[in-house]
Amino acid sequence: MITESLVRYIAKDMLPLSSVDGIGFLEFMRTVSPNYEVPCRNTIKRRMLGLYLTEKNRVASDLNGIDFIALTTDCWTSRSTESYISITAHGITNEWKIVNYILTTELMDERHTRINLKEKLLDIIRVWDIYNKVVCIVHDNAINIKNAVCSMAPDIKSRTCFAHSLQLCVNKGLEDKSIKDLLSTASSIVSHFKHSTVASKALLAAQKNLKMSTNKLVQSVKTRWNSVYAMLVRLNDSRQAICSVLNDRTVTTRTTALTLELSESKWELLEYWIKVLEPFNLVTNILSSAKTPTISTVQPILKSIVDNFLKHNNTDLQQIQTFKRILTREFQTRFFDAAHEEDIFILNIASFLDPRYKNHFTDNNNDGMMDLIRNFIQTQLNFDDGAGINQTDRDTAHHLEMTALDILFPDNERCSEQNELDKYVKENTINKNACPLAWWKENSSRYPNISKLAKKYLCVPSTSTPSERAFSNAGNIITAKRNCLSGETAKWLIFFSHNTKQHN
Repeated sequence: MITESLVRYIAKDMLPLSSVDGIGFLEFMRTVSPNYEVPCRNTIKRRMLGLYLTEKNRVASDLNGIDFIALTTDCWTSRSTESYISITAHGITNEWKIVNYILTTELMDERHTRINLKEKLLDIIRVWDIYNKVVCIVHDNAINIKNAVCSMAPDIKSRTCFAHSLQLCVNKGLEDKSIKDLLSTASSIVSHFKHSTVASKALLAAQKNLKMSTNKLVQSVKTRWNSVYAMLVRLNDSRQAICSVLNDRTVTTRTTALTLELSESKWELLEYWIKVLEPFNLVTNILSSAKTPTISTVQPILKSIVDNFLKHNNTDLQQIQTFKRILTREFQTRFFDAAHEEDIFILNIASFLDPRYKNHFTDNNNDGMMDLIRNFIQTQLNFDDGAGINQTDRDTAHHLEMTALDILFPDNERCSEQNELDKYVKENTINKNACPLAWWKENSSRYPNISKLAKKYLCVPSTSTPSERAFSNAGNIITAKRNCLSGETAKWLIFFSHNTKQHN
């Protein structure tokens, strides 16, 4: 009993197996259970494999009950230069709950070529027996993974991670010299307090004296643009304490202070940039959610950003105007260009199937897009009804088999589907803060055909963040503790830790 709990403790908290050899841990166990013999690493590993296999069977059973599955994937390299691939599965249950599972996080020694990535993805899909259920794979902007997914099967769509694309857009805007100089100084301030014990202690004391929050400063990370936003926010929140320490000559030398101090106008500029970047930070957080559909929110959010936050304003500072111009250009290239026509259409379909945004197109006088969506939905309903028979074959067979009775009693099912679509179009939209899946759970019996399509499209995440989180406690940064684990053990631990939380 104790051994089982010990193994689950190590697995759930993703601890190194060497934890059982620690002197402090052994002393603790002798205190709480003097007669208990702590098992060796090999025993722990053997028991852990059993936990992994049991949990794997549970996940397989869950996936078997889901009609449509979307995958996310990400590749990265550990500090020991070992290359990993992570794959997660996402679906909507019959109870209209979003579920997500880590299928694997494993070593990938092969080069990340299109062929190797394609074979790896197909291997995992075959292992889990979900080939006929996968509708989409979400990944970053790397060309090899995009080509790998595009070459798999026509029914498996490729989607680039929206958060990654947004990051590339914002990073481009932050390359302008005017903001780069401010960010460089801001980064230097954070670095100073992080690397100087004296300065760090003085900052904490100043925060307490000023009755401020004692949150630590945040350093920006190149791979995460929103870490720039976090850095600026934390600096602004701690401004008084920072200025106090930099002005204290018992703590900060005059030379150091001169290189780090920001003028009043620079602090105002920093605060201005926080307001400019805040909407993009909110977008990143909203679309990285794993608890609610996100793909349907992409198009409405893009339009809102362009209309409300990138519009030219004569009162904006010159550098802000430049930033907006750059982002407008990048948005056009990455999100609205004709090269992304199929991608855009899928996003629009998802928005239409979300009762919060289904009138997004008519509200914006885009009747042409609405007509395309209605035709597509109708085609999908007809295709599903034909159980895979193509439209031409079905129409031909229907014509040949027509009898007098068929003419007198027309196909009411087709009419029913059309009526269902018309009725859904006329439905009122729901509040943007309401849960679309809760609405579908309540109304799926009224829309039995369209609700199936809602499950198919709304299960797709808008970002590959779930895969990026596989080795991390906080976003994209891999912790040292997990980097020290062997590939096989890491695979078991990550799988068990994440998926047991899903079941709980």
